[in-house]
Amino acid sequence: MTYFAEGRRFKHLNVTDEKACEEAIRKHAANEVKIKEIQQAYHLQFLTILPACKVFKIIRAEEKFHRQVMRRVAMCRQQQQKVKK
Repeated sequence: MTYFAEGRRFKHLNVTDEKACEEAIRKHAANEVKIKEIQQAYHLQFLTILPACKVFKIIRAEEKFHRQVMRRVAMCRQQQQKVKK
């Protein structure tokens, strides 16, 4: 998805260029809004076929999954940094 690809490009941004930083902030904020709009549409579509309690459980499960993935990524990065030293 292009929203995430743009986020990865921010890593190579010249942080001393004020105009580029401002543009990156604006793009990042716009992308966040678009992603939330997509999530909202996704959840509303689920509500048309599933009870609200089940949709809520799905949302909580997705959030828990993403937290676990991010935690594992962080742990792997820490281990890689220890190996490099």
